[in-house]
Amino acid sequence: MRDMPVISLTGQIRSPMAPFGVDAVAGWWWSSLREVFPTVGAAVVLPSGFEIVAEVADPDAAFGAVVVRAARLTRRLRAARPVWRPIPSPRVTTDPGLGQRWVRAALARPCALRLAAVPPLWRWSTARDLVGAACDPWVNPAEVATACGEPGLEWSLSPSKEPPPPTPLAVLARAAIEATRGEPPTIRSPGAARNVFVWLAVARGWSVPKVANACGMSPCRTARIAAEPNGAWLTAASRWLDDPWLRSGTAGRSVQMV
Repeated sequence: MRDMPVISLTGQIRSPMAPFGVDAVAGWWWSSLREVFPTVGAAVVLPSGFEIVAEVADPDAAFGAVVVRAARLTRRLRAARPVWRPIPSPRVTTDPGLGQRWVRAALARPCALRLAAVPPLWRWSTARDLVGAACDPWVNPAEVATACGEPGLEWSLSPSKEPPPPTPLAVLARAAIEATRGEPPTIRSPGAARNVFVWLAVARGWSVPKVANACGMSPCRTARIAAEPNGAWLTAASRWLDDPWLRSGTAGRSVQMV
């Protein structure tokens, strides 16, 4: 793996307020980048654009694929002119040390821009994947270390040793949403966020009927979901409750349950 080059690719949109101030658009672009780069050292989507650090076999092909998807975003938004400023060719290296520095810089960008107190609190960053706080993670620490060298993340988080307090359903819903990079309405719609919410709420002692009422399902359907939890995803969502950094970062952002 170390014999493949590592690229650093960045792009900027024409206005810092759009389109990535809207999570639905940021989520679409996040998924598009993930199609191009199945494995990355770091990925960050910001209000101003994006940064990717990845080990690739063909830097030119990867760059071309991103340009194609950038044009697709313009068409998707029906914009009168390109959403993007011209995307520059990627920087390329075979030096793991330089790749490591690129990873660290990309993941620290939300903090440098004062968008988050620590990198994992920024939703559209693989930093939360690295600390085990994301369901369906894009990266894992072993892959990053193999491609770019150990990034030495001084902001790595550690679970609290204190027993978790009783947790309101709205706070559990927020943990499920953050772990799946969803939005509040997704708790009451079929999908990953609702499933994780059910698993998390039942694991934290809430009764099936109350959980069913919170997410708009029948108790029977809720019980079936609760009976088949995804252990890794449940662990990722639990980080948002048990880790002091993550818990403090979402304080006051609980979901209004209806």
